[in-house]
Amino acid sequence: MSETRSQPNRSKSWKVRLAALGLGLGLVGLIEVGLRIAGVAEGDQWSPPQLVTIVQDGAIQGEFEITDAPHFTATTVNGAPGYQTSESYQLGRGGGFPAQGAMRLQQFTTTPEPGIARYIVLGGSAAMGQNPGGGNRKPWVNVPAKWPKEKLPNGASVLRETDAISGQLENLLHQAGHPAEVINAGMIAQDSGAVRDIALEVLEFNPTGLILYLGNNEGIGLSQAMNGVEVPTSWPGVQSVLHESRMYRVLAGWILPARQRAAAKETVQLQGQKPEVLGQLTMAQWASVNQPLVDNDQATDEVYLALLSRFESNLRNIVEAANERGVEVYVIPTPPHLAYPPFYTHGHDPRLSQSEQDEQMQLREQTRSAIESANWAEALRLAEAGEDIDPFNSAILHQKGRALHELGRTQEALEALSRSHMLDISRKRTQPAFNDIAQQVCSELGCQTTSAHAALLERAATEGVEIYDQLLGDHEHLNPEGNRWIASLFAELILR
Repeated sequence: MSETRSQPNRSKSWKVRLAALGLGLGLVGLIEVGLRIAGVAEGDQWSPPQLVTIVQDGAIQGEFEITDAPHFTATTVNGAPGYQTSESYQLGRGGGFPAQGAMRLQQFTTTPEPGIARYIVLGGSAAMGQNPGGGNRKPWVNVPAKWPKEKLPNGASVLRETDAISGQLENLLHQAGHPAEVINAGMIAQDSGAVRDIALEVLEFNPTGLILYLGNNEGIGLSQAMNGVEVPTSWPGVQSVLHESRMYRVLAGWILPARQRAAAKETVQLQGQKPEVLGQLTMAQWASVNQPLVDNDQATDEVYLALLSRFESNLRNIVEAANERGVEVYVIPTPPHLAYPPFYTHGHDPRLSQSEQDEQMQLREQTRSAIESANWAEALRLAEAGEDIDPFNSAILHQKGRALHELGRTQEALEALSRSHMLDISRKRTQPAFNDIAQQVCSELGCQTTSAHAALLERAATEGVEIYDQLLGDHEHLNPEGNRWIASLFAELILR
């Protein structure tokens, strides 16, 4: 009797289990559909939130300290109340980033003379007029680096004030019948966060307008913020099929980072301002999802998005503060030197085997030898072979661009060099997207902007890639001719 009773019960039990399973799968399906309709965790290229803690509520974690000490102190100028650059910043001992950041000595009255417009230039060393050093690179064209130079008290080599953007702009405005004084408040190695603090201070000095030339230091600012953080050198990849599930993406944002950190065999401690810092962070993210975080030649990794977020936030703060005082803002993001070699050359498609990486490295070395021998056709052939193996390596794309330039294929060279710049995950140079951000902010808040990057690309298309070497002495610093060109762009904005 007991056996005959157990059969129906057992059958009923399996039916209940199947029904529960079907209900569970149906519920999961409904949740998945709901998340997709709501646009939660969308995107073709996706990495788990907080994979590396960089941004939280739009703010970079571990941001470097900036002193509250004033950049300018009260003094008397020609018998009238005025200000001058603080002694600590003249000597390069200001407490900003870096600690030895330096400014030019500037003296000016509390209010400008009647009929004289006052403009204050803000930015890093490129805005201040630091002498372009050339770095470890030979220019592609012979541009004599012979122009007058001066030394700041801390030993930094700078162009004469008249050759910096500030001096050139003042001269151009006077020539156009627009009497003005242009005060140079640029400071070595400042990113948008530090520029924001200086801007809030100089708005007290009755300016007509603020001249913002910035963007080239965002990467080193973020790398300094991440100083001392330990990150895995490689993290376990995640099956791509799981990435398609929005429900998985939501859950992975909580559980995956801890699991991956625990599974990592080695870690590396990030150190200071080195270009390797952000490159290592980005490669860890690429490895975690087992693919380069690039979509349609646009970076999508969290490091890149952090830079854009911080640049926009600081620019908005500056413009909003200026608007409250009725001060105009003119902003031009610094253009990247596309012909300059990448700072981080170790970025690669994480799906490559070690043998493929070795083969690509060998092709890069062979390409370098062909370039040194001026065998441009062979250099191009080798570079393209290396690109076939890994189209996500910045170094091989830069070599390809050099060969195309020497073969007279200018447009193709610019395309290769632009892609090389995007894949330089050191993020040490200005990102072209900063121009889009400036356009958006100015359209919303009323400032004036133009794209030096787009203008330089247009010139390069007709004048050749050598235009970069004719204006920029290294990856960011302008020579006197380059400063004159940027000053002319600002003058056009002011005189509209």
